[in-house]
Amino acid sequence: MDPQSILGMLSRLFLLLWKKCFLFALLARYSTLRSSSNQDESVKNLRRLSDRHAHRRRLLRLSGRGGLSSLGVLMASVNKVILVGHLGSDPEFRQTSGGLMTANVNIATSSRRKGRDGQYEEVPEWHRLVFFDKLAEVVRDCCRKGSLIFVEGRLQTRKWTDKQGIDRWRTEVIVSSMQLLDKKQDDGAAHRREEAPQQRQDQYQGGYEDVPF
Repeated sequence: MDPQSILGMLSRLFLLLWKKCFLFALLARYSTLRSSSNQDESVKNLRRLSDRHAHRRRLLRLSGRGGLSSLGVLMASVNKVILVGHLGSDPEFRQTSGGLMTANVNIATSSRRKGRDGQYEEVPEWHRLVFFDKLAEVVRDCCRKGSLIFVEGRLQTRKWTDKQGIDRWRTEVIVSSMQLLDKKQDDGAAHRREEAPQQRQDQYQGGYEDVPF
């Protein structure tokens, strides 16, 4: 073959290879764009699912067992308190006119707040606890100033008139169950959980005979 024929054959072969490379590049680009589009669609779907689940979790947190009237769902109100803290004094005891034993004591919880100097400090918060019947007996036998306890209950605000004729109000936690957390307690008392008899507890409707202590 003469050199001119060989040169023409190489030119055609080079052109064919260039066309194939160009087609492969186009196919690769199309595949990348399609994959990116699918990924974007998948991300959008995941985000929609995540937002949907987050909204459901928010509804569950707000509604508890029922729903919120503000959200258009019927629900019963919730009045529940959970506290873990140290007693600020020895409990005080008395009996109602119906012979029901009660115990009153203040419990301290704390939170950390950043002061103006940039340092964190413990800020105490005091809560008034009211125990009834068997729970009051447990408090009498096992609780002292500084005792660490866990309590569950409900908030109740009561009103009375003092000796000067002035109306006063106090918000208390009516304890329904408690647990002693002191490590100093013996094994029989430590970490024991007590429940208040609901029937006896419901007899209390916020009225003490005298000025509260």
